[in-house]
Amino acid sequence: MGKHQLKNQRGAALLTVLVALMLISLMTLELQYTSLVERKLAYNDLNQIQTHYLAKSGVHLGLLRLILYGKAKNTYGPEYNRYLNAIWSLPFPPYPPEAAALSKLSLQEKSSQEEMIKETRVSNGQFSYSLTSESSKLNLNLLAATADTLPPNFRERPKDLISYIGFNLLSRIENIFRESESPDEEFGNIKAEEVVYNIMDWVSPGNTSFGSSNKDSWYEQQVPPYKAKRARFFTLDELKLVKGMSPALYQKLRPIVTVFSEDGKTDLDVATSNGMLKQLYPDFTDRDLEEIRRTFQERGQTWGSVKTFTDFMQQRFARFNDRFPAASHKDFFTVGSESFLLKSQGIIKKSGTAIRSDISVAVVLGRPTVGTPVPNLTDPVQCEQT
Repeated sequence: MGKHQLKNQRGAALLTVLVALMLISLMTLELQYTSLVERKLAYNDLNQIQTHYLAKSGVHLGLLRLILYGKAKNTYGPEYNRYLNAIWSLPFPPYPPEAAALSKLSLQEKSSQEEMIKETRVSNGQFSYSLTSESSKLNLNLLAATADTLPPNFRERPKDLISYIGFNLLSRIENIFRESESPDEEFGNIKAEEVVYNIMDWVSPGNTSFGSSNKDSWYEQQVPPYKAKRARFFTLDELKLVKGMSPALYQKLRPIVTVFSEDGKTDLDVATSNGMLKQLYPDFTDRDLEEIRRTFQERGQTWGSVKTFTDFMQQRFARFNDRFPAASHKDFFTVGSESFLLKSQGIIKKSGTAIRSDISVAVVLGRPTVGTPVPNLTDPVQCEQT
């Protein structure tokens, strides 16, 4: 064998070894990348589980506050609402506090907080929650009507709960249209009554339509096609599916409507505080509302009872009682919140990103008085497993 042939064989062997090493390197890199991705996914799943249980911690704390509020309310009565409302209305800061917040405390307070955090065994992430009263909002589920119900005139004096909810919703939508500079472009060419009747169609059983001749004709022309639900709203987002509910109108209505409250009555304390009285009675002037708020504040930011509110209105604003006679006030109004929406959030921040879990729970204090519980949504065991 010549020297030239031997060199060729050595060169071929070297090339084979280099190719083999390159393939082994590529396979190693691929294996490392796959392992890295799988580990990242596993950590994400772990963090997601952790944020879920952090959010559940917020739910349990929020429920505890509502239980304390309910017991205190039953013990002391509505005349103490200005004190009792603080039990549920005060905001809850994210917990555990961040290191920057702990550094501002004194050494003793910081040591106490660190010991408390250690006892909670929360080593990663934070949770927070908020409680909002749904009692001052308009419950759209109460617009459900039977098949033999005639289309109500929501411009007349409210006679029952449906007409009361419909009257207030109609007044609010008309105000929204009036306040818009270009209502046709923003909300479409639709009347306020049509929107209210379309909501009635959505939640009312059967095929009787209050808004048009055919309950499903408009929905069947959408892409993809669907039908009116003929049952209660489960979430407020379902309202977007209703005919005539433009995105702009939905955003305007969202703060004042609900699908979670129980009896549909308006909490007079909350309505006075947040300006909802204007929606109840559009004829109130700004001067009227200022006088009502001033009296409300002088009374300690609570009416104490529906009768106190009724007597004040009879003395100062008799025209309000023309729309809502004093005898009907107990059917439409209440003092003190009974229905709440509890929103809890768990969050873990990692490398500039955040993993979040959100849980929302509708809570009604006391025994339900309207409708029946929704299967699988109100069972305590089911809620605990969520």
